[in-house]
Amino acid sequence: MSEYRPLSDSDWARIASLFRYDEMRRYGKVRRHPRDVMDAVLWVLSQRKSWKDLPADMPPIKTCYIKCLQWRRDGTLMQVEHLLGINLIFPDAVHSNPSHGKQGVRDLLRVASQTKTPLT
Repeated sequence: MSEYRPLSDSDWARIASLFRYDEMRRYGKVRRHPRDVMDAVLWVLSQRKSWKDLPADMPPIKTCYIKCLQWRRDGTLMQVEHLLGINLIFPDAVHSNPSHGKQGVRDLLRVASQTKTPLT
């Protein structure tokens, strides 16, 4: 298990252009900054933990899980790997959201694939 450390300012500067961020509120919720979500995704992958183990100071599990799926599917995580010179390993446990049964995971995958605007 590798040591987790949040993205440094210089690392974020290298990958920030890959992420769209609009501070406007959507449905009454404040959007989570992509840097916070990326830190959470990197935490799960580096610690090889389940999403349910995400620390309380990180963004919501559902937000991070869906963003991870979207970014993996659209190639953003591959670009992050290239720009940061890291290798992200996706164990099976990372893709099973413990707060949902099989049907819930299928629904999340469907929502993530059909979403045209970012979910936060």
